[in-house]
Amino acid sequence: MIFYQNGYILKNSNSYLGKNYLGVEGFDWLFDIKDINEKEKEYIHTYIKDKIDLSYYNKEYVDVCYEIDFLKYLYKFFIKNYDINNLIIILCETTCEKPSLINKINYDDYCFLGYDYAYAGGSFYSCIFNDIINRNKIKINLNEYGLIANEENLNKFIQLRSDIKSKACFGEFEEGDFISYKLWKLMNIDFL
Repeated sequence: MIFYQNGYILKNSNSYLGKNYLGVEGFDWLFDIKDINEKEKEYIHTYIKDKIDLSYYNKEYVDVCYEIDFLKYLYKFFIKNYDINNLIIILCETTCEKPSLINKINYDDYCFLGYDYAYAGGSFYSCIFNDIINRNKIKINLNEYGLIANEENLNKFIQLRSDIKSKACFGEFEEGDFISYKLWKLMNIDFL
């Protein structure tokens, strides 16, 4: 499997998902931004619409931020304006080629989290979270971050899910164009 360095997502590690899950489930770039001036709000929403929220219109894209200046801006914006104490930055490498980070990253600045299997955008809908953690439909070991530890087990999960889904009742498993994620936590925003 080939993974491309696509970009980043911001995640609240104390989200409603809990259970030590640090994958992409439930994340959506279209935040409910309140109590800020309209100019700043418009800037954030326009940027996200034009440069991040692209997978719905083009299946070659994953909804990540690949421009470091905007990522830093958005990170600082949320730390300053909202009561978010556990905001983390996750590097997403996926099987989608677009977008692509211009500068390759130094992995010494990152902690490997594991593999996820999810949609390329929107609410992402992680099969790992929904089929293993949330609904216990598939039995497979997860690491300390609620993710699959290696590519071999990711491939086993995908095949197992496909086999079980083919025998399950209609609607028991989410259908869709899922992609594989290799996820890394940025250890310090100053490394960007």
